[in-house]
Amino acid sequence: MAERGTYLDADTGGFGSGDWVIVGAPLEETACYGRGTSQGPAAIRSASECLEDYCPIADRSLKDLSLVDIGDIPVNVVPFPKNLEFIRNAITKIVGKRARPMLLGGEHTVTLPAFEAVFERHPDLCLIQFDAHADLRDDYEGDTFSHACVVKRIADLVGPARIFQVGIRSGTREEWGWMRRHQTIYPSRPQGIDKLMERVGERPVYVTVDLDVLDPSVLPGTGTPEPGGTSFQGLDQLLRKLGALDVVAADVVELSPPLDASGVSNVTASKIVRTMLLSL
Repeated sequence: MAERGTYLDADTGGFGSGDWVIVGAPLEETACYGRGTSQGPAAIRSASECLEDYCPIADRSLKDLSLVDIGDIPVNVVPFPKNLEFIRNAITKIVGKRARPMLLGGEHTVTLPAFEAVFERHPDLCLIQFDAHADLRDDYEGDTFSHACVVKRIADLVGPARIFQVGIRSGTREEWGWMRRHQTIYPSRPQGIDKLMERVGERPVYVTVDLDVLDPSVLPGTGTPEPGGTSFQGLDQLLRKLGALDVVAADVVELSPPLDASGVSNVTASKIVRTMLLSL
């Protein structure tokens, strides 16, 4: 992985078609409860150093992959809209080389510019969202680009028929009405994922994992924990099934290392990233 704090511009990164490109976006602007997502990418990288590169379930090693880490996009230093532009430009360069970005957040807002960049290359792109929260608000406290609005902004871009949501257990009455009306919700069980995959078909997919999809007993280090979530084994199994789809980009967001002094959340997040790299 790239040296922490060093960003290697994708113009000069040594990667190409089919490669996974890890890039961090430590953006933290609209977090509304627990803070610390700006430390997420560094914590995932640090925790990865204590994990084996080999996964016995997949019978694969990270050493088997064409994998490049280009560091963190410089954000949190300019006005918020400019940060989103920086993320969009970085992802555009990665997909322009036909590589696959693995974006490490940061708050969930980072998914919007990344999705927009991938959508430019794949106009039939679908979103699969693993999350505790619907993130379908038109605005949150007057902000239309809050982490609570990210999936609504994507739905505005591609339409609700391309939104597939798993693990949702929190939202407003309006959000639940929207999800039920458009039938975007799927159970976080293998049968639910099978149905989701059937509907996605051969279309390209962006997978976003908000770590609060996991139960807080499994991963307490996230800014908006929500009881009643999935187990690690359950999420791991569902993510592996998605390997049969045409996944062209992915992200893992909303890790807040200061909220879990044990460091277990960091390791759990890193292992989820490993599963996605090896299986998608």
